Amino acid sequence: MLNKNDLLSIGLKRKEVDLDTGTVLIREFTTADREKFEVLAMGMQEGSGKKNMKANIIAISLINKDNTRVFGDDEIGKIAELPSTITEVIFNAVLDINGMAGDALDVAEGN
Repeated sequence: MLNKNDLLSIGLKRKEVDLDTGTVLIREFTTADREKFEVLAMGMQEGSGKKNMKANIIAISLINKDNTRVFGDDEIGKIAELPSTITEVIFNAVLDINGMAGDALDVAEGN
C-alpha cells in the first residue's frame, strides 16, 4: 500500500508530440490543472466560459525539457494565434495524456 511519501513522489507523465514542423513536449495535468480545465469546459457549456479555452489548456501543459512552461498565462493570446492544425494536435495529445480523449473533447468543444 502506498503511503504519503509514495504518493507525493509520483511524477507527472510527459510526452513528446510530433508536429509537421518539429516536436513539442507536454505534461500531464496536476489536480489543480484538471480542475481549471473542468471549470473552463463547464463555462464553455454554460456560455459564460473564458475565451481561448484550448489555448489556456495548451499553456498549462506545454513544457520545456526542464519542466518549465513554454507560455505564461499572459501569453494565451499568442497561442490562440497559432495555426489550428498545430493547436488541435497539441490539444488532443493533452486530452490523451490525461485520459480524457473522446467524451472530454465533446465537452471541451461545447457539444
